Amino acid sequence: MRAIVIAGHDGPEVLRAQARPEPAPGPGEVAIDVVYAGVNFADLKAWETGYRVPALPFVPGLEVSGRVRAVRAT
Repeated sequence: MRAIVIAGHDGPEVLRAQARPEPAPGPGEVAIDVVYAGVNFADLKAWETGYRVPALPFVPGLEVSGRVRAVRAT
């Protein structure tokens, strides 16, 4: 999969498009093939100040739409 990875809290130069392994869903989760992604206020605050980001680099994306690829029951 491709993802935008944020490597710091500076300008747009810290944004990187990277190939990442496709995550498998954990118990009670689904994996989604994302078709559309939105950027919301929490994503911007995470980029700007580290709001609710445990460590860098991180992949933003709280709002997505797409197709369910895999389901894992609890």
